[in-house]
Amino acid sequence: MPEMTIQDLGSIGELIAAIATVITLVYLAFQINQNTRAVKASVLEQSGTRSMDLAKFVANDPELSRIVTTAMTHGAELKTDEKLRLQLVFMAAMRSYELTVAHKTAKYLDQRYYSGFGSNLGVWVGASYFSAWWENAQMNFSTELQDLVKEEMENPPDNPNFFIAQPTCKPVD
Repeated sequence: MPEMTIQDLGSIGELIAAIATVITLVYLAFQINQNTRAVKASVLEQSGTRSMDLAKFVANDPELSRIVTTAMTHGAELKTDEKLRLQLVFMAAMRSYELTVAHKTAKYLDQRYYSGFGSNLGVWVGASYFSAWWENAQMNFSTELQDLVKEEMENPPDNPNFFIAQPTCKPVD
């Protein structure tokens, strides 16, 4: 068997180091992929939680529920204090949407989860009092959200107030 020189041992060491580097890079790529999936799942959960928290907040307060329902159809009938409460609900809803838009823009939220967002936004935009509020409030929001709201206002959904519509089907006996 031929004798190994220092140069041969160095070459073997370089080969082992190269293999270890490749293994490390594969492991890091796997970890980054896992982390990205975890971040996306967390963003999706946060978006859903914000939306549900607002819905629960309105649903658990009969007076606020009445105000929101009135705003959806007859916003002009609201009193000054009711308009203030409604404006705060609009602000909370739009901040939630703004974060969702930011997450979509940063590619933390997939299109398949984002697609229902527009019809949900249409509920708020379809409120009779919303456009007057938005005219004064829009400057406080990102241009991405402003563009989205503008698009929704120009192309409103067929039934923007679907959640306050009367059921059309009969109960099962």
